[in-house]
Amino acid sequence: DANAADELQRCLWSLCEQTYPDWEALILADTATKRRLKNKMPRKLRDNRIRWLVQQQTSLQETVQGDYTCLLSSFSQLESHALERYAVAASQHDADIIYSDEAVLGGRPRRVIGLNLRPAFSYDYFLSSAFIGLFTALRTTLLPLEQQILSHQSCDAINESLVLHALTRARSVLHIPDILHFRHRIAGDFSNKRLDPRSVENHLKEIGFSAAAVSQASTPGI
Repeated sequence: DANAADELQRCLWSLCEQTYPDWEALILADTATKRRLKNKMPRKLRDNRIRWLVQQQTSLQETVQGDYTCLLSSFSQLESHALERYAVAASQHDADIIYSDEAVLGGRPRRVIGLNLRPAFSYDYFLSSAFIGLFTALRTTLLPLEQQILSHQSCDAINESLVLHALTRARSVLHIPDILHFRHRIAGDFSNKRLDPRSVENHLKEIGFSAAAVSQASTPGI
């Protein structure tokens, strides 16, 4: 619909305006959605760094080519220097996982309705809340190459799954204390979609906690 096209265009504009030029955007959609949204893209967004993929044909091994991979949703928007901040951090600190802070936008006209000012990384806290969220840069060699990208229902759940997998081999996690990512809140949606408890439980068992048991919190979300 028109709203979906507008949200996607806003996200892509924020990529095209990045001060760091060496990026590639992969847009995952089913065939019908791809055709509908691609036809509504203005000429200025027909950038050769933007590629459209059909979700049924994509695996991580076939898709990702850069040194780092970040997951965004169509409701994401980046500060113009966001990728440059990550590139500098990656060069200086050689971190395997990089994350930053986030502002939540909503209302009409759009305004800041919330801030996610994140702490230094804590494994336990991540398991309980997946607090580092979207626009987390993961070293591509740490991604689960055999996993289908859209094996989970929400962008947040996919991101959480990828971070969990990367954590099993990551040597360092870096937090950049700066608001670089904006999430546009959908009307009526007040929580992000977490990974299902069984997936988190399976992760714990894979790393040696054979008796681990995970259940849904009474107030799920990030």
